[in-house]
Amino acid sequence: MEQEHITVEGDLKIIGHLFVGRQVGDIKITNVIDGMAGRTVFFSDGTTRRFNYARRVNT
Repeated sequence: MEQEHITVEGDLKIIGHLFVGRQVGDIKITNVIDGMAGRTVFFSDGTTRRFNYARRVNT
C-alpha cells in the first residue's frame, strides 16, 4: 500500500511520501508544513501547493 497525496485544487497527485529533497518531475520539495487544512508543500521553482492528508491506495 502506498500513500496518495492530492492537492486541494485536485491538479497534482503524488504517490508516496512527501519529504524535503524529494524530486517531483523537474522540481524538488524544499519544505513541508503540516497544518489543520492539510500539508503545505514548497517546491524549488517557487510554487507552493496545499495537499490533503494522504490516503492509502493499492499499487
